[in-house]
Amino acid sequence: RRRQQASSTTTDASASINYDHDRDPFCLSSKDAKELSTRLQVTELVIKSNADRLSSICYLLLGVHQLFRR
Repeated sequence: RRRQQASSTTTDASASINYDHDRDPFCLSSKDAKELSTRLQVTELVIKSNADRLSSICYLLLGVHQLFRR
């Protein structure tokens, strides 16, 4: 039942999710997010949240890498 509730809320929330490849090199396309949510049987919001977390980790690692290159 929880999954159904999350699914119905995600439909509304996913409309507001912004996928911007021009400004963010570590982002997930809308098509890929939908495919992942179908394959993993989770909501797009879960996929987007995890993608956002991974993106922030990538930026952190990139920053650390740049510090060590100096």
